[in-house]
Parts: sequence; C-alpha cells; structure tokens
Amino acid sequence: ENRTVQRRFPAVIEDRTKKANSTFTDDFMEYIRSSNGGAAVPEILTDALDPQSDTELKNVDVWGWFQWHTQHYRPHKELLQETFAPVPELDAHLGTVFEQKLRTGPNGEKQTVVGLHLRLGDYKNIAASSFGYCAPTSWYLEWLEKIWPTLENPVLFVASDEIDTVLRDFSAYNPVTSDMIGATMPESFKGLGAGMFPDWYMLTQCDVLAISNSSFSFSACMLNRRPNARFFRGHFLHRMVEINPWDADPIVHREMSNNAITEMGNTLRVLYNTQGTAGVVKNVFYELPYYGVRSIVMKAVLKARTL
Repeated sequence: ENRTVQRRFPAVIEDRTKKANSTFTDDFMEYIRSSNGGAAVPEILTDALDPQSDTELKNVDVWGWFQWHTQHYRPHKELLQETFAPVPELDAHLGTVFEQKLRTGPNGEKQTVVGLHLRLGDYKNIAASSFGYCAPTSWYLEWLEKIWPTLENPVLFVASDEIDTVLRDFSAYNPVTSDMIGATMPESFKGLGAGMFPDWYMLTQCDVLAISNSSFSFSACMLNRRPNARFFRGHFLHRMVEINPWDADPIVHREMSNNAITEMGNTLRVLYNTQGTAGVVKNVFYELPYYGVRSIVMKAVLKARTL
C-alpha cells in the first residue's frame, strides 16, 4: 500500500556536469529551487557513493537520472542486485517459464540463451538529443552472424517496444518472444501496469545479451547473475560493442556541438546511419521541428510553475 507523503525532504541534485544530467538547465534549476521552498539546492558528486566518503545522503530528496558511470555503483553491486531482485512469487513464476521454454531445448538439451533488446518507439523522434538513436536490426544481424557459430545450442530471444516491426528480420534464427513462450505476469500481479516486466526478466537470465542504448536493458545487464554472461550494446559510431555493465556509462551520449549548423550535420549523420533516408526525411520535416517546439513549451511551463 502506498502511503501519503508525510514529510518533504530538502532537495539535492546529481552533478550537473554529467551528460545524463544535461536536463538540469538554469530554467529547471529555478523550478527545483522553487519546489524546495526557495532554498539553495546543493549538488552531490560521484564520491558520495564511495563507502569511505564523508558525504552522507540521508533525509534528502535526490534529483537526477541516476546514470553515473557504474564504477561508482560497483562497491554496492551485491546490495543493488539484492534490492532489485523480483519478489519470490514472481521470480519463481517467470523463472520456471525461462527454464522450461528457453534454457531447455526440445530434446532436453541445455541451450545458450541469446537475448536482444531493440528500442525504437520514442527514440525514432528524439534524434536531436545526445542519446536518442535507434540501433538498426542490421547491426544485430551482423553481430549474430559472428557470434552464433561460437555458441552451444543457441536460442534467440527478442524483446522490443515494436516487436512486430523487428521480429521478421531475425527469422533465420527462429526467434522467440515473451508472448510466444507464455511469459506473462501472474494473475495477482496483472493490475500493476508492468506488462514489460517479463521481457526485462528474461533479459536478466540470458547468457549473451545485445542491447539498445536504453536503461531498460542496461539495468537487465546489471541485474544479470549468469556465470560468464557477455554483454554488447549498439553504439552510434561503432555498431555493436562489448561492455561490462558494472564498468560503463548506462547510456551512451554523443558530444554535442555549440555550433547549430555543425550539430545539425552530426544529428543528420547519426539519423542516416541508423534510420536511413526515410528517417532523415521524417525527422527534418516533422520530428526535429516538433522537438524544438516541445522544448520551448517545456521551458515556458517550468517558468510558469516558479511564479
């Protein structure tokens, strides 16, 4: 049961110099100060997570995206994995599905589970951001062609927010999805609005993972406890890159130029490499102008809320 908030703690924010916190503009900071009773809002640095740090994060309301380089979270790895482990009933339900439908082959043989996560959705229309790019299926296929022959009895699991769009591209590998194997939430959990959870859970159990530039699947890598599991991520410059989820940035950000013309050229280049000509045309004539208008509206709303 969710209780009503009884006490409001003073606000602090994560280090504004980190790319993940680039949304902490002056306008947004004014809004936070306003919600903090007009009081100053201190910034906390990564050393706050050092077990030997003198900084004590107690009775404060931390604002941020919580996407610091994971080397800073690594001392707390076991605590984080235990804290965010599914409750026993849910773990037992989905774990049984995984073992019976993915880990075990049709003849009882043990299979190597290869998981893919392809995020499209909103990433198709936020190309002007430092992180919003859609790794195309061709990158995953090139990667699969290399790694598939090296695996013992591999089986392919695919998760995506547009599964019908991407699944047919992997037909040569006989892919399966959560729906195909009956991985759904137990009846007692169905009212929680967490229909995406079975996908996330299956990713946490895979032996090999290739993910998008998304905290959804990156967090699945962090919570994955499979021995010798390997993790790869789509990179806007280098295609599929192997990563250590406990020694990496949760989200890849590209450098943003202060020169508007240069930045537009960089954005269009990433768009062409990830979405092709059609993606460039759609973004130039609709998504990028809409993104600009939305930014102006958001600034106006934040300004109004501080009055």
